[in-house]
Amino acid sequence: DVKIASIEKSEKDEETGMLIAPITFDCISLWYEKKEMIYDVETKEDEIRWDFEWDSRFRSYNNKNIVLNNDGHVEAPIQVEFYGYVENPCIRVLVDNEEKYKLKIPIVIQPYEKLLYSSMDNDIYIYKQNTDGTLENLFKNEYIDISKNNIFKIPKGISTIRLTSDNDILKAKFTVTQMYKVV
Repeated sequence: DVKIASIEKSEKDEETGMLIAPITFDCISLWYEKKEMIYDVETKEDEIRWDFEWDSRFRSYNNKNIVLNNDGHVEAPIQVEFYGYVENPCIRVLVDNEEKYKLKIPIVIQPYEKLLYSSMDNDIYIYKQNTDGTLENLFKNEYIDISKNNIFKIPKGISTIRLTSDNDILKAKFTVTQMYKVV
């Protein structure tokens, strides 16, 4: 859908003889571009393992940082899935290293369960998906601090999205939907 906002005075092109009129369009709908990032950390068949220990440092798997440039025209809705086993999962959005949004849910997601989050327009939810596929709504006082903004979108520009938990995140899925105005 496009609405013509203004048409200014028409002029005649001397070469073609056609009328020329500067027109301004106001877009009243958005085109969606879906960018999906999947983080999948699990044991693989060909990985190397040793039967001894040594004093070394490895990267921690209890957080995942996603640096995202939302170059869309509006804030971008997200969908996040944490796969169990996860203790106290948390979604943070940082802009210029300042925390803009934080959602920490005091829950344990068991193996074969999921925590599902969406800030998509007309599809907002925070669920726990049980092993039998049933969904438990987590918009309850024991899980959600209602004094905070629990449904948020990724601001325009560069942000860091941090997925964390009290233990290793073995698998998480993050989906962002950037939107652009088009004619």
